[in-house]
Amino acid sequence: MKDELISQISAQLNICCSANPITLCNLIYSASGRIALASLWDHPEDDRFVSIQHFKKRISQVLDASASVCPSCRNFFPEEKSVLIQEIYEIYRRNGLLYHTPHRISPAEPKSCQFGNCVLYRGALPEQKCFMSGLGLYGVRQNPSSSASVQEVFDLPRNTLSGYLKEVLRKGEWTKITWPEDTEFLRMDPPFKNSYWWTTPDNTGRIAMARYGSPLPIYVLYRFENRRFQHRQISEWRVTDFRASVKTDYGEYRRISNALLDFYGQLPPIRAHFNGKLMEVHPGYRLPPEEEDFFRLYSWPMDYDITASTPKVFCRAMSPIVYPAFKQALEAIGYHFVEE
Repeated sequence: MKDELISQISAQLNICCSANPITLCNLIYSASGRIALASLWDHPEDDRFVSIQHFKKRISQVLDASASVCPSCRNFFPEEKSVLIQEIYEIYRRNGLLYHTPHRISPAEPKSCQFGNCVLYRGALPEQKCFMSGLGLYGVRQNPSSSASVQEVFDLPRNTLSGYLKEVLRKGEWTKITWPEDTEFLRMDPPFKNSYWWTTPDNTGRIAMARYGSPLPIYVLYRFENRRFQHRQISEWRVTDFRASVKTDYGEYRRISNALLDFYGQLPPIRAHFNGKLMEVHPGYRLPPEEEDFFRLYSWPMDYDITASTPKVFCRAMSPIVYPAFKQALEAIGYHFVEE
């Protein structure tokens, strides 16, 4: 009975599953997301909304049922299931698969785009047959029938990294600066594994980035010219992650850091390899929020310890059917891939 149930869900979602607990976790993770999206249509006929609690409750029910069917997966998921539930909710919220009003949510208008034979769906009716890569919905269609781009459907940047950097540098005057004691400087050369920031300014003449001040840091571009440092403040809206629940999240600075490193030939590539079932994707530098959200939507964590301090965004696995569309979307922005 257990094996038959797993086999049925695996076939419905087109997810390879074996006795390996991680593949079972992937199946449960995706099934939780599919059931949660279907629950957005549980509203009465005279309403369009369901509560956030209802959405999360459906995820919780799937996780509880799965724990009884696959008890070995308990050792891989967070001990506190609310952490995983919140993770799933946030990925859907940030990628626009649900509309949000205070305490209530509703399904987004379904949209789709196609790359090759792969169709990516941003939302779908509960009865619509969809496969899943991570939490993302997709289908396979032989004949192209959608003119929309991935960028349009999932609100990815239309501008390239180099084009964006030109925008940032277009306005503002360079003025001299004496660095405050709490200044942190963006690392402009690898290795980047331990930290993206350190206490040593770049004095090579390159344009770099720094930040200082608390509790709200100020982000600036700077350069070393004529034996002194000059800086130019970056507008707060350019570093603010507007999708974040906390409005003082400045994760959007990574768009500028990626663009700077790319300009100077120091941005590590995104490495990918096929492990026999899935594509494992390893960004060499943390992606900006929009690209990272899209990556997280269509991939599974390699490690479900969501509570760990290191974000699960540097190594994830995705369906080999979806990977070419993901690659094309990010290459259009200016990221480089190395397939091993």
